[in-house]
Amino acid sequence: MKEIINDFILKNLGVSIVIVVAIFIIVIYATIYLYKAYQITKNVKNLPCDENNKRINDLEKNNARNIELPCIENTKSITRIDTSLVYIDKSISGLITRMDKLQANAYTKSESPLKITEKGKEMIARLGLDAEIDKNWSRINKFIDENVEMKNAYDVNDFCLKQAVVFPNKFIGDDMLLKIKNDAYFNGLELVDYMKVVAVMCRDRFFEEHEIETIPLTRN
Repeated sequence: MKEIINDFILKNLGVSIVIVVAIFIIVIYATIYLYKAYQITKNVKNLPCDENNKRINDLEKNNARNIELPCIENTKSITRIDTSLVYIDKSISGLITRMDKLQANAYTKSESPLKITEKGKEMIARLGLDAEIDKNWSRINKFIDENVEMKNAYDVNDFCLKQAVVFPNKFIGDDMLLKIKNDAYFNGLELVDYMKVVAVMCRDRFFEEHEIETIPLTRN
């Protein structure tokens, strides 16, 4: 009996360690980001707009979104914080679901930068995502261009990932979103898995059209 128990522990030790480490990293990342969000919100309260305190308090009490502050820059700051927190929530939920199934996202691989796998490319062809991005590219391009202040690889990548996961309709139409949800349901995947692919597609196309440098720097 003792040998059976020892054998079971050894066989599952690797998976257990990976899950524990992944959860630990997520908790640290979420804690750091929440602290930064708190600091930004705290700083906004000290800005010279008289109505900021009242609006921020309303936001904190009611957990409401889209409350406009009297200063446009303050409103944008709150919107960015809110979007980032929702992105973290969705990403953590998707990761927990995949841990439960002991499977990784088959459509993207976490390299630097995030890349689409062969299975991801097959999914793109199956659902017709290329045509969908082409159809909506004018508004997608404008959306990214108007909201990313510094046009560099990091900021564009960060913006596309967070916005696509939190606001799918800003990148694809309702019909495609329904098709993706049905495909996710029958394949046991999360919407996040598909929208990360959409984000990478839009990111790479924006890089190409705006000639944004993506070649890593080399040391002399």
